[in-house]
Amino acid sequence: MTAEASWSSRTAVVTGGASGIGRATALALAARGASVAVLDKDAGSADEVAARITADGPGTGLSSPCDLSRVGEIRSCVDRIAERFGHIDILVNCAGIVGPRVGLADITEDIWDSVHAINLKAAVFVTQAVVPHMTAGGRRGGNIVNVGSASAHRAVVSSHPYASSKAALESLTRTLAGELAPHEINVNAVAPGVTATAIYGENDDDEARTARARQGPTANLFGRFSQPDDIAAAIVFLCAPESRQITGQVVHVSAGAVV
Repeated sequence: MTAEASWSSRTAVVTGGASGIGRATALALAARGASVAVLDKDAGSADEVAARITADGPGTGLSSPCDLSRVGEIRSCVDRIAERFGHIDILVNCAGIVGPRVGLADITEDIWDSVHAINLKAAVFVTQAVVPHMTAGGRRGGNIVNVGSASAHRAVVSSHPYASSKAALESLTRTLAGELAPHEINVNAVAPGVTATAIYGENDDDEARTARARQGPTANLFGRFSQPDDIAAAIVFLCAPESRQITGQVVHVSAGAVV
């Protein structure tokens, strides 16, 4: 089987696939031939990405609007995806929010819960819903990639809920790798640094981005922002056959923000 044929037989679910890193990942997986379900609360943008995937080929796109804060909705959405494609082989847990940047004294229960609901809880329950479709009928093999953050490894002031949720997501990556190894499912994470997305820096000019990449808590060795495609390339590698011996790892794609 050629590499192209291998990709064409695979179905991927990408949460947060309507924008930023998720969008870049959905397009990159589809460009290799995978069928991709774009799972996102923003139905209009999910429709646009899925339509582009199908139009550009060779992969097929499916828009899957879903409120990731609702566990019941997650399960229904994943079941519909599996019914449409017959199986699921790849999961990328990319959906994430930062929430208000406030100090310890100003964190509220709502702020904490809302950030952790999307960044951590949703990843748990999307994975829980997807794995049975990876293993149905005695199937073996699959790839799960969680999108963490360099913030989990550095002291980023006024980002307690976000940083802690991403640190927990990386811990989840390791525990899932252990549990799912008997099914030959690889579970890894990527940890981006400052990236030009709606969450951080998308609308900044080059001078502002350069300043943030060269000094302060978000600085990196190259002194430059990443693009969503940079992160997507690492995610695609972790879903490729060439990475079959890699599991339980966090791959830093942060231009040297964490060394």
